[in-house]
Amino acid sequence: TAKSLSTHMERVIAVYKRAGFTVHTIMMDREFEKMKDLMPQVVCNTTGAKEHVSEAERSIRTIKERVHGIIGMLPFDYIPRRLKMEIIYFIVLWLNAFPAKTGVSRAYSPRELLVRWKLDYTLHCKVLPGTYCEVHDEPLPSNSMPPRTHPCIACGPTGNLQGSIKFYCLTTGRILKRRIWTKLPMPDNIIKKVNEIGLCECQGQEFRFVNRSGAPYE
Repeated sequence: TAKSLSTHMERVIAVYKRAGFTVHTIMMDREFEKMKDLMPQVVCNTTGAKEHVSEAERSIRTIKERVHGIIGMLPFDYIPRRLKMEIIYFIVLWLNAFPAKTGVSRAYSPRELLVRWKLDYTLHCKVLPGTYCEVHDEPLPSNSMPPRTHPCIACGPTGNLQGSIKFYCLTTGRILKRRIWTKLPMPDNIIKKVNEIGLCECQGQEFRFVNRSGAPYE
């Protein structure tokens, strides 16, 4: 909805403002036309019919290529919806962590320009997305008998200063953010479990970008 889009766009503008940048104009497709009245503080420049913002289209294509590369290496036939979303977050995180050839700076990455600090290899590259891990819990009281770990699939770093990692929990279907885990070889029963969740959600290995009507973008 227009209200939802404008809320998220204002969060993006706030990130730029925190870094000292003032956003005056936003280039948008016609799908954002209804958002103009809700954002009078900036100029929302929308395109004409059958016209696109070339920079945005190029970025979307790059993200899709990277996502296909990761999904192609995973042993699953049916990938849960939330796991696909987290793979996109992982790709965008690292695309923004390196200087862009067509960006405003050849020395500083988009992330450095906005959040003012770099990702650290020793903290943020500990585990690859799609890795099977047993994630350690820290229950209170600590002398109880429930299991101490959860079977999870790694999703990549959260991007915080201390290097926490996001995991897709196969028990609850939720995202856990943890600092202690154990990497293990991928057993057949975990592959079967992920496929069952993905099949239940009607998700295949195919990755598509669709609009609110379910029609895929060209």
